Amino acid sequence: MFDVSEGADKLMAGYTFFQPFQRSWPPHNHTDQEEIYIFLNGHGAMEVYSEEETKSFVYSVEAGDAVTIPILNYHPVFSQEDPLEFIWCIAGARYWVGDKNKDFMTGKISELTT
Repeated sequence: MFDVSEGADKLMAGYTFFQPFQRSWPPHNHTDQEEIYIFLNGHGAMEVYSEEETKSFVYSVEAGDAVTIPILNYHPVFSQEDPLEFIWCIAGARYWVGDKNKDFMTGKISELTT
């Protein structure tokens, strides 16, 4: 998707498409990565929190919105009645969360730190 000829040591990006009423699972955070989500199309919601007790809620996201996620903050995304499309960019150690923790793709855990 990205035509970038210069290599980056601490930067990754990707594109996510959610069908209506879909959510990211499990909520996860990173010990060594910051992120930003840039919403392209659709309407949804996003939570950003370091602990359940201190949860702050981004009530609504839509095209043109950007949400930053500090290190060690959980960041689930929810689509609503329309599909939701967004680009995510990560700065930090380069890895995919599923490679670092195999439980990520099982759906059998309630939260995950990588």
